[in-house]
Amino acid sequence: HAEAAAFLESVAGDRREEFAELLAHHLEAAATDAALAWPDDDARREEIRSRAVAALVEAGHIVYRRLALEQTQRFGERALALAANDQERVFGVELKAHANHAALRSDESFGFYLEAIDLARACGDVDSETRLRSEATLLCVRYGGAFKTPGWGGRAAAMVQQGLAGVDEHEDTPEAAALLLARAVGLPAWGAGETDPVAARRDALRAVAIAERLEFNELLARALETLGSIVFGQGLCEAEAMGERLIAVADRAPGRVELHETLVVAAMCLARAGRFDRARGLVRDSTEQAGRLGPHRALHAAGAATLALVPSGDLDAFGAATESVARDAAEDTNGVCSSVALALAGRALWLHENGDSAAGARLAAMVESGRATPRPSPDPLHCIELMRPLLGVEETRERLRSVPPRKDATMDVHRLRAGLQVHAVAGDWAEVDRMVAAADALATAACAPVLGFLAQWARAMRSAADGRPDEAVAAATTATDGLAAFGERYTAARVLADLVPLLDGPARDELAETAAARLEAVGARTAAANLG
Repeated sequence: HAEAAAFLESVAGDRREEFAELLAHHLEAAATDAALAWPDDDARREEIRSRAVAALVEAGHIVYRRLALEQTQRFGERALALAANDQERVFGVELKAHANHAALRSDESFGFYLEAIDLARACGDVDSETRLRSEATLLCVRYGGAFKTPGWGGRAAAMVQQGLAGVDEHEDTPEAAALLLARAVGLPAWGAGETDPVAARRDALRAVAIAERLEFNELLARALETLGSIVFGQGLCEAEAMGERLIAVADRAPGRVELHETLVVAAMCLARAGRFDRARGLVRDSTEQAGRLGPHRALHAAGAATLALVPSGDLDAFGAATESVARDAAEDTNGVCSSVALALAGRALWLHENGDSAAGARLAAMVESGRATPRPSPDPLHCIELMRPLLGVEETRERLRSVPPRKDATMDVHRLRAGLQVHAVAGDWAEVDRMVAAADALATAACAPVLGFLAQWARAMRSAADGRPDEAVAAATTATDGLAAFGERYTAARVLADLVPLLDGPARDELAETAAARLEAVGARTAAANLG
């Protein structure tokens, strides 16, 4: 085996990566049986063992870049089995941290990062300790929703505060950028700091600048995503620009594990901005990549598909893109984060609209719409809006009440979207009047034109209830035409159908026919059949 490894090394040249796994196999086998080959040569046995560890670590990094995450973890375990000192153990444990990080097993990954940090500190490897703390920090900032173990936030906060105490945040280093992002959004979410939007934006912008100067695309993606979560607190005005910036980052480094989430977030940004055509291609790419990254990543891609394909009325394409949602949810052990909730809600609606309301209800029951999250997210509110046909009026209102209020303009947009629809259908006109006024104001301030159309539709519903059917139909038609032109064809068809029960006679029949045709055109077959 040692001779085979030597031969491979002699002929590999610049194709070493192709032979890395085979080289690791031969060196590992030689190290395992070294006492048989060199019983009296301690130096030779030690040389083979150390080369085997290095080869296993190298192969682990190579298969990680190919998105083979379980193989990555196994290479880490094999390296640890031969490791003889803390320095070698650092690299083996780091591989396990990376594999679990990429698979969104946050608890396991964080544990391995902390173990590797302790090992690096014990052997005086400052560079590894710094790198590992940066990667662990970014895990906690980006994937806090995937943790299941109570108390992880306290450990994350302690790690970050220790790092901030020893770093020069004015230096252009990955560690400084990671710690600035944690200070911006992590420490407040973990109960170790106060929320300050101005300071948070400043820290995030500084992290973006560091990543750009270092030309470190993965770090830049994470910094932009964090900045996006901050600016969305002011509304959707920067959603399209943020999506395009994320696409540019992903295009510069395609295929990297962490950039899968960049595609997902970019698709969500563009969908919230009404750029549904642009978002569709990202959904296709992220769905294709997710098949190699495990069930939780696949559910994140399906969450993006929900935002991009359901409101726009591409329900048939959405159904094809999310066929594995129920299976992935059954296999996933990370719980229901906001992106997974979107995937479940979207698939539940699709099942309902395609005649399997029972299966849709089972998925809808898994959506924890009212669960408090460390950082504000409009996703629970969007889930409630999507699932209104399955939940009914009373359950929809109850779920809306269960989502805690936040000082966040984008959440206000989605609370008004969902609230206008359910309260108008229920005839809660005092609440509708209040929401219409708020929606008209926020539509411009938060760059959310959909709110203006829904406010106009809600006034049409009020007109119908007050016995003015012609006025109601004209206003509702104008409003839903505006929604459809913006790109939300499914939303437009659904709310137009909501007007039908408030009418009677020929006006009702004519509108029912129009609404049914629109619902059928977007793939909402159950709703169309109910009108028929």
